[in-house]
Amino acid sequence: MGTVICLRIHFRDGVGSRSQFQAFLHFARDRRRKRRTEAEHQLGPIVAVAREHGLSAPITERLVALVRDIEDGRRAQDWATLDLLMETVPA
Repeated sequence: MGTVICLRIHFRDGVGSRSQFQAFLHFARDRRRKRRTEAEHQLGPIVAVAREHGLSAPITERLVALVRDIEDGRRAQDWATLDLLMETVPA
């Protein structure tokens, strides 16, 4: 329930778009149903294009890896996993 409340505040304040909210809902639905998400298909190309141009996308790359770990059962979908992603974000 807390996640939904945070999302409502996030999108109410105009930070996110309707399409971002819908993407989150699809992700949440897929996880609830124990299905693989589309995260790798949607975010993987960002990492690939960055590499093609000699750039890096470390946060996106880490996010894809963490989602894959969650889907494969190697990692829990919890705050500790989010903390791992936040370690990638520059201070």
